[in-house]
Amino acid sequence: MAKGMLETISCFRGAYFFLSNFYMTPIHYKDHWYKSAEHAFMAQKATNEEDRQRIANTPTPAKAKAMGRKITLQTNWDNIKLNEMSLIVYYKFAQNNNIKHKLIQTGNLTLIEGNNWGDTFWGMVKNNRGEWVGENNLGKILMTVRLILTNNTTPNL
Repeated sequence: MAKGMLETISCFRGAYFFLSNFYMTPIHYKDHWYKSAEHAFMAQKATNEEDRQRIANTPTPAKAKAMGRKITLQTNWDNIKLNEMSLIVYYKFAQNNNIKHKLIQTGNLTLIEGNNWGDTFWGMVKNNRGEWVGENNLGKILMTVRLILTNNTTPNL
């Protein structure tokens, strides 16, 4: 890559908002329709259909996230949340051609879910030396999904 060219996307806003789970695009997942990946992900935390449906019906991803924080979690949530997110992100892009092509067009750029709210599990934050720290699991999932869609292969998520 030429010097000075973008090598990393570290903010899922503006032109790259489509990478965010808060981007409103329909997703069909486990026999339900959701308004965003955030809706779908929060609904998977639920232990019952009533909570799942209430989350699905919330008007915004922010409200879905808030509701997802108030419900009783599946007992095995910590063991399955990465797989659930992987599948949801895959379906988000596989089912919506406009953003599928946008994701593929990011090429080999590193995708970092950079944030200032301290999420070092799904994303990364800058430390006091200006270095990215965190697991960046959402960024890693996005890059894996990009590779699957670019190569038109069957996901092994």
